[in-house]
Amino acid sequence: MTAHTVRVRTAYTATNSDQTTMRAGQEVRTGKRTEEWPGWVWCTATGGWSAWVPESYLEIHGETARFKRDYMAREFTVRVGEELTVVEETDDWLFCIDSRGERGWIPAHCAESMVGRESEDNTK
Repeated sequence: MTAHTVRVRTAYTATNSDQTTMRAGQEVRTGKRTEEWPGWVWCTATGGWSAWVPESYLEIHGETARFKRDYMAREFTVRVGEELTVVEETDDWLFCIDSRGERGWIPAHCAESMVGRESEDNTK
């Protein structure tokens, strides 16, 4: 995926600001799933870390899983009008970088693509 810019159209308040990064190869216990966010699974690691994780990041074996790649569960709190650079999209969530260089996830429905809008904005 090529990085692209989005503008926040709906404010979002983060429910998880944990900046813990799980490394490829680390094991976790898998738990609940939700219809609200299909493709995501609740995981718990030794030491107490728990978070929603995209199933595509995991190699799942029953009630345990191993990370196939590094993962940070941190979500962003964003305001309407804020511009973010999207570096990854998965299962209706965007992993973004803000103007301060902070990284985190937001639900995709909170943002609209800026692709094609730059030329529209320049004609106004």
